[in-house]
Amino acid sequence: MQRNASSSGLPPEEMAIVNVYAVNGTAQPYFDETGRVAGDGHQFKRRFQTSVMDLGRELRRDGAVIMAGHRNVSRTDQDTHPRLRTEEPHARARAELNARMIAGGFFEIWRERHAKERGYTWFNRRARGVDAARVDYILISEDIVPRVRGADILDRLPWQ
Repeated sequence: MQRNASSSGLPPEEMAIVNVYAVNGTAQPYFDETGRVAGDGHQFKRRFQTSVMDLGRELRRDGAVIMAGHRNVSRTDQDTHPRLRTEEPHARARAELNARMIAGGFFEIWRERHAKERGYTWFNRRARGVDAARVDYILISEDIVPRVRGADILDRLPWQ
């Protein structure tokens, strides 16, 4: 990271921004880069989520961290409609993500600011009725939580 003089007179602050798309897990075999089966898609997804959270913890040594992206995991029953998938392997993926967020000192800022609300970032448009989930998050290191001015989910794009 490059250090620059701050125009506000305050010392510069290091910050890392990570954007990620985590594939959805499946029961299908996952083939590694050598072509060998390395478990299934659910196992790959959990390994990927672990490595991203480990990266976030490592980057925190140098300053603030923002990790945004599509995680393909709903964190709570508030984040899905009509129901949270509680069976394995979904429950394990959720528990591991939540535990690593807490252990790493990360906050999911939308949920911090909207503790009781429901909001969704994914919709199954082919489903009968509403099938929706919140699987996109902005995780931030605890040191910048007090500086966040807002966190919202847009219902539609501004030009629609």
